Amino acid sequence: MLLPKVIPEFGKLYEQKKEKIDELDPQKTEKLQKNNEIHKKYYDFMKYWGGLCILSGLFTFARRYTNGDIGNRIAFRMRNNIYQNLLSRDNSFF
Repeated sequence: MLLPKVIPEFGKLYEQKKEKIDELDPQKTEKLQKNNEIHKKYYDFMKYWGGLCILSGLFTFARRYTNGDIGNRIAFRMRNNIYQNLLSRDNSFF
């Protein structure tokens, strides 16, 4: 569900490509600064969306675990009641 929201942002981020820097380049500091800004944007993007995906996964795991646990407890109680009822009956019932 998060993928349709991630793709446009990643496309915008990918448009800003890093520039190659030569040792004799007169604009070396400006290019380094721009590359560092792009690197920071990538880091912020991964930090935000990675954290959101991890958090979403943890919530999904917790929800499915608790629902499964509750379902298993209900099924166990019902089976236990049925078996106890069957064990309490006489042989003539069977």
